[in-house]
Order: sequence, then C-alpha cells, then structure tokens
Amino acid sequence: VENDSTSPNSDQYYTSGLRIGYTSPTDPLPDALAELGHGLLGPGKQRFSVALAQSIFTPYFTSYANPPLNDRPYAGLLLGTLSLIADTDTTRSAFGLGLGVIGPAALGDEVQNGWHHLLNRYHVAGWSTQMPNQPVIELTGDRTWRLPLAKLGPLEIDVLPALTAAAG
Repeated sequence: VENDSTSPNSDQYYTSGLRIGYTSPTDPLPDALAELGHGLLGPGKQRFSVALAQSIFTPYFTSYANPPLNDRPYAGLLLGTLSLIADTDTTRSAFGLGLGVIGPAALGDEVQNGWHHLLNRYHVAGWSTQMPNQPVIELTGDRTWRLPLAKLGPLEIDVLPALTAAAG
C-alpha cells in the first residue's frame, strides 16, 4: 500500500497504489513455466509470481471539476502481472508480463472517493474528465547482481547493483 496522505499537499499527481501478490516457493514449477523460465532467464532456482495492482493519478488541482488541460489527467491503472524469477548464488533475474486497463474500468474514482468518504475528507471532483478505457500491456525484465564486499564474523556485506528494463 502506498498513499500520499502523509504529505502536506496530498492527492496531487501520483496519489495511491495498492498491490497484492503471491510468489511461489522455489522449484519445481510446472514443465511449461520451467521451460519458459530457463529459456528467458537462464539457469537458477525458479519461482513464479502473480500480482494485482492499482495506481491512481490525479492533477494538481483536484478541487476543480474540469482541471486545466496542461495539468496531469485523472487516471486509474489496474494491472495483473505474471513474472518468472530465477536465482543463482550471485544473480536474480526476472521477466514479467502485465495486462490491464487504464481508465474508468480501473476504478480509480470509486477507490479514491470511497476512501475520502470513509475518512470524511473532501470529494475529488474531476473524475468525469479521466482518460477513457485503454488496454495496457507491460513487459519488464530485471537483473540484480550480488557482489560480496566483506565478511565480518557472522555478518556479510554485499553490493546489489540492478538493471531494469520495461516496455508497454
């Protein structure tokens, strides 16, 4: 859960994110997923992950029924993602495919104003101007390297550089 309610000027631009997910234990995966994982990610102990996430974006002026055209539009994003993960002693690799929708079907208005109603806060007026429904496809790839630096008795110090690429 992410929410901007702790900032002094909340509900401006990125305002909320909710995510629920599950990551499987390592190995064994169903044969089709294991073959795909080895083909995309190489060797390693494999897992898969599934997640459902919602993000809410609003303009700076949330009290206007029609925000200025040069401001960020209202938008809700609802995205389901399936990821394959492969771990070795020195790397973690992941590949994800996300499918979802941006627009009214993502329920941004209902979630934001529903919470505002429960918390007795102001009504966000401009959701009728939000972006129309559009499909979303997102591909992501991640690689993290484990570089051991030092061992001090039972403590180990590592550096974990990472690289992420996404297209959607």
